[in-house]
Amino acid sequence: MAIRPFLYAFTLLSACLTLLAEKPTAPLNVVFIVADDMNVDEVGAYGGKTLTPRLDSLVTEGRGFSQSYVSSPVCSPSRYSTLTGRYASRCTHPDYFKISPPGAISRPSNKSMTLERDRPNLMKTLQANGYTTGIVGKWHLGNWMAGWQVDGEWRFPPGFYEMGLQDYAYDASFDDPAFLAKLEHNQQVFREHLKEAGWDEAEAIYWCNPREQHHEELYNHNQEWLTHAAVEFIKEHKDEPFFLYLAVTIPHVPEPIDTLKNGDDPRLTGAGVSTGHLGVQPPRAGIMDRVAAAGKDVNTAHFTWLDDGIGTILKALQDEGLEDNTVVIFTSDHALSGKASLYENGVRVPLIIKGPGIAPGTSAELVQNIDLMPTILELTQSQPVPGTIFDGRSLMPLLDGEPAPWRDDLYMEYGYARAIRHGDWKYIAVRFPAEAVAAYREGRADSLPTLGANRSLGKWQARQRPDTYYTADQLYYLPDDPDERNNLAADLRYGDVLVDMKQRLKRYLATFPDRPYGELHEVASPPS
Repeated sequence: MAIRPFLYAFTLLSACLTLLAEKPTAPLNVVFIVADDMNVDEVGAYGGKTLTPRLDSLVTEGRGFSQSYVSSPVCSPSRYSTLTGRYASRCTHPDYFKISPPGAISRPSNKSMTLERDRPNLMKTLQANGYTTGIVGKWHLGNWMAGWQVDGEWRFPPGFYEMGLQDYAYDASFDDPAFLAKLEHNQQVFREHLKEAGWDEAEAIYWCNPREQHHEELYNHNQEWLTHAAVEFIKEHKDEPFFLYLAVTIPHVPEPIDTLKNGDDPRLTGAGVSTGHLGVQPPRAGIMDRVAAAGKDVNTAHFTWLDDGIGTILKALQDEGLEDNTVVIFTSDHALSGKASLYENGVRVPLIIKGPGIAPGTSAELVQNIDLMPTILELTQSQPVPGTIFDGRSLMPLLDGEPAPWRDDLYMEYGYARAIRHGDWKYIAVRFPAEAVAAYREGRADSLPTLGANRSLGKWQARQRPDTYYTADQLYYLPDDPDERNNLAADLRYGDVLVDMKQRLKRYLATFPDRPYGELHEVASPPS
């Protein structure tokens, strides 16, 4: 008993010496850049045939992840998981319940995937920890805004009016003050809605995709507009901890290369006519020549256009003295080649993290977009707010370059499909609601439904994979079959592998107790 006071004193002395030895450091800023539909091989340093010197420098100076995945392969559910650390099937917003009511198979897809206002997310958590949060670019986590044409006339969806947005003619003139006033009004509506989601500031906003701005001259991309807004945010908040989320539109359709080839007017933005952003990055006019001079395909010039924007942002951090106190993250919401599928070319994405204390190099561990929120919170020493639930885990053990225990499988979901990646194997399951199967078998439906609620994406994928789109069980050995064309699920030689992969999937599905999934949904232990 007499030794305890000594131990307490020794412990207290050690703690004091530790505190004296550690120099207080300013909170880290975070610049989080998300590309739209970018394949892994569209970054030069990852073997891509593109001219992307700034991205390549991030790969060289930061930590790259060669096995980085998203949990869902389309925009909205992927962005939901990135900004919450939760699988999209955990969404509880009434919009989501319209296509995925409780008690039915969860169907993560673009339509109706809306971020809840009453649950923790990355932005609100950083706000609670003293950060100023800002968003620039594409949101795609609100009411579905896609319009359509009927008899040649552009129609706005009901959600457009529900938000208080003002409509206009598809060919409205930028010389019309009333049209410009409507564009600025709509941007202000976006700002107010985004404040409710946890953003202190929102500028240069695309609510969905450029094509959904409902105007022929806005059916293009404007990287300079986004770059300028990002740089202004950095300058304005350089003296306080900030989190900037830059969600660019490249390379999503409409094809950004067409914007460069057609010489679209760079003054035209979603907020009206502006010249303030012109000259913020190298001019568009010379991009294709630079790409050609580098021996690259000029049809990849839009990646260099994006890269120029990233270079401008990195230089702004350097000019403001923030380079050594800022973490830069680059990734994509999903890949394009296999978009709306759980094949590798739909879910595998680039991921690069550069910042103080992060060891340069490459990690081959299985990581996912659900890991990014807990990683950012740990990097910024931010405490989760009450009620926070993570499906992901912090990547901090992997950022110092030293070996560390890590997960050995990943779970992915899209529409009526689920997948497991483990070791060299991929398992994909497709299970449809019993009523949909009955309707098809009894002739009450011409076909089974597409996997996701977006029928155009589903039909496109069905054409890409006519032999497997509806296949219930798919097993692929990736080293020999990276394109996942040789389904081994029926091969008895791999029966044990199939059983193991199904068991892994069951453990994940067990964490969704109110979401049945055929015979694979049963009571089991959650994944460790």
